[in-house]
Amino acid sequence: MAQLKCGGDESPDAAVSAPRGPALGWQFIAFVFMVGGLYLGLGIAYKVRREGAKLNSLEAIPHVEMWKELPALVRDGVVFSIDTIKSKGRPSYDSVGSL
Repeated sequence: MAQLKCGGDESPDAAVSAPRGPALGWQFIAFVFMVGGLYLGLGIAYKVRREGAKLNSLEAIPHVEMWKELPALVRDGVVFSIDTIKSKGRPSYDSVGSL
């Protein structure tokens, strides 16, 4: 009987084990979605039960004022970052003299 071997000898130490379970990146993404879901679910439940917010309105979303302002805040941060990066390429000011 003939045997065909590919590569070196097959010792138990040479075996490569496959990763078990999802990679660390996917675990982090799942964790973020789980925490976000808990934040929304518990926040909506709190506002509906304790503050009397209507379930089918925007007032039931926790911290709704902050979420409404978020796009403008992100835009301001991007504009500030771009301006900062652009200013690094400009020559610096000359000193006028000592006072």
